[in-house]
Amino acid sequence: GAMLTTNALENAPEVPPGFAAAPAPAGAPAGPEATTRRWRPSGGSARGRADEVEGSDDDAEKDAVLAAARAAKARDIAEARVKQEQKRREMEELKRKLAEAEKKKQELEAATAAKAKLDAEVKAAAEAKAKAADEANAKVKAEIAAAKAANAKAKAEREAKAKADAEAEAKAAAEAKARSDEEAKAKADAEASLAKLYAEMKAKAEAKAKAKAEAEEAARAEAAAKAKAEAAAKA
Repeated sequence: GAMLTTNALENAPEVPPGFAAAPAPAGAPAGPEATTRRWRPSGGSARGRADEVEGSDDDAEKDAVLAAARAAKARDIAEARVKQEQKRREMEELKRKLAEAEKKKQELEAATAAKAKLDAEVKAAAEAKAKAADEANAKVKAEIAAAKAANAKAKAEREAKAKADAEAEAKAAAEAKARSDEEAKAKADAEASLAKLYAEMKAKAEAKAKAKAEAEEAARAEAAAKAKAEAAAKA
């Protein structure tokens, strides 16, 4: 409603100063509704109006009516100018409010865009942080797995070396035992051979001594027999 009234006032023609209202008919109330414009003399119309005014019986009433009409017209013009000024101020206020609203709208749009940008940056930063954390965790897990693999390999190598050392020691011990057994057997064989040889030499010596004793006994017996025979012969 306010905009319609303002537009109507804006489009209404402003009454220029200098136009006075025509006199009202006798007996009519003196007011804005009963007044008309007074035309400048031009042709028959102006002449007829002049004749009508000049033909009035009461000049004082005519002057009063004209003065009242002029005053009413002046009030109308003043009111119209006041309304136009008020309308102009209202339009300026409306334009100012519209400008402020547009500015606030632009500020809101800028703030919304800034917030969206900030949200995007925060989201990107969070995603980058999460990605970095995932990569760091993956790297740590890979390092732990590599360390475990290295430890397992080192343990396997230690166990293999210990097993090889144990096998080598067992083999060396077996070889040493075999050599010891061989040496013991060789020693026993040598001792047995020596004992056998000693027994054989002893048996030979005993047989030789026995044969010698038997020979000596035979010689003594033969000498005794010979002596006995010689004695018998002498007798």
